[in-house]
Amino acid sequence: MASSVDFVSELHRKLQRIFGTNPDVYVQFTYEEASSTASSSSSAAASFSQQPAFRCHVTLKQIDDERITQQLSQLGWRTDVPLCGAWCPSKKEAKQDACRSILLSLGGGGGTGESLQQSHGAASVSTTSALHSSHDIRQVRAMQGDAVLRLVMVNYVLSVRPNISPGDLANAVTSIVSNEALVKRQRDLIDRGMLPVMMPPPSGHKHQDATAVECWVADIFEVENMDMKSTARIVVSALVEGAYIHD
Repeated sequence: MASSVDFVSELHRKLQRIFGTNPDVYVQFTYEEASSTASSSSSAAASFSQQPAFRCHVTLKQIDDERITQQLSQLGWRTDVPLCGAWCPSKKEAKQDACRSILLSLGGGGGTGESLQQSHGAASVSTTSALHSSHDIRQVRAMQGDAVLRLVMVNYVLSVRPNISPGDLANAVTSIVSNEALVKRQRDLIDRGMLPVMMPPPSGHKHQDATAVECWVADIFEVENMDMKSTARIVVSALVEGAYIHD
């Protein structure tokens, strides 16, 4: 995941402006190493790369300054929800990926120059100008995410099970993208402190939470400039237990 931008330094500078002091006092980075064996609960997976993979978890320590917590909240960073990036071949790349994702969700960094909310607004104007309610816009967003999610998972299942039959392929994909599967995965991620950047925490309402995950996929697709490979790397590592994609 080569990049000329040092996202760790970019995030450090942004948080330093918010905190007014060294952000290392408040921000903690920890790393998770992928198991070489897939979870038996994942029906889609038959085998995985034996290469090492890591992802970076970002946690905000106790912040007593209400001004800081309010400013982070306004930027969309909930201090009570740990965040994590996608699987990467090294800890260094994992940290860069997590910082890059946080910068995108906070609005800026990596040369984006615009907030996620602004880009969503532009997309809404260009693709949903005929719609008359926020509910309609959200449903279209979820449809976009669902379409991307299904294509990503079809390609993923074929990559690990190239000789799978059409029927088994359909069942494997459904086991990942169904409303029940998305809601279960979202709850599991929040319980384990592994909620991906930009994915909202569960609300407790099944349909609403499944829609939120589909919208999250659409968000990732957009901020990744509609690049299917980078979108797949993030989405698969978040929604399939034990799975990761190397560049």
